Amino acid sequence: AAVLLIPIMVAAFYFYQNQPDENQTTWVEIHSPYGARTQFSLPDGSTGWLNSGSVIRYPTQFQSTRKIDLNGEAYFDVVKNPSSPFLVHAGSVDIKVLGTSFNVVSYDIDSVAEVVVTSGKVKVLGNDKNMKQQLLPNERLVFNNLRGSAEKSVVDVQNYTSWKTGKLIFQNDNLGEVVRKLSRFYSVGFTIGENVDRSQSFRAIMEKENLEEVLRYMKLTMSIDYNIRERKTNNEGLVTKREVLITASAKK
Repeated sequence: AAVLLIPIMVAAFYFYQNQPDENQTTWVEIHSPYGARTQFSLPDGSTGWLNSGSVIRYPTQFQSTRKIDLNGEAYFDVVKNPSSPFLVHAGSVDIKVLGTSFNVVSYDIDSVAEVVVTSGKVKVLGNDKNMKQQLLPNERLVFNNLRGSAEKSVVDVQNYTSWKTGKLIFQNDNLGEVVRKLSRFYSVGFTIGENVDRSQSFRAIMEKENLEEVLRYMKLTMSIDYNIRERKTNNEGLVTKREVLITASAKK
């Protein structure tokens, strides 16, 4: 299957020496395999989903704060507890809430982080403390770590959270954004040719289609062509991901 749903939490427990104020806490890591979505539950009863290739890390028991480390994309549905703030450290941004639901995208290989709020109120801070924003339901913040810029907008939240139910919604997304979502959803690599118009938009709702079906529809509605390079075994004996080369369409 192009997408594997894992309803059971897969975790790795480990002990190690932390900073003195963390008192040798036991931590948990949850990894969502490439091409999969992983559901999880936290010690305080909060729940969520991890997208493909994402990792969260948290203590087995929360103390005065409920601290989570995230690399990737996750949806959180947080139990309200005013006496214990819920903190997510996600690469270039820190997110603070008391009780809310929101989506975060912050892969360590990307220069851009994104936060979308479904319910409640969310505070977002840049790691350099120069960026501070408050988000309400249906608001989206995109933070560019390289430029130090933040852009806030009102959006249809479903377009950014439907991935957790196995659905992809594109509402006039540009080619670069489409490729980013498809790469993580189907666990494939993409290369876009230099002569391809990256600003062209794509509008579709995809739920049960495999990668080839999505690419065929993109070819019909956009000025592109594509070539799928199947998995190969490299010199180290490891099987590589499938690669998709996007080129400009030859049709006139």
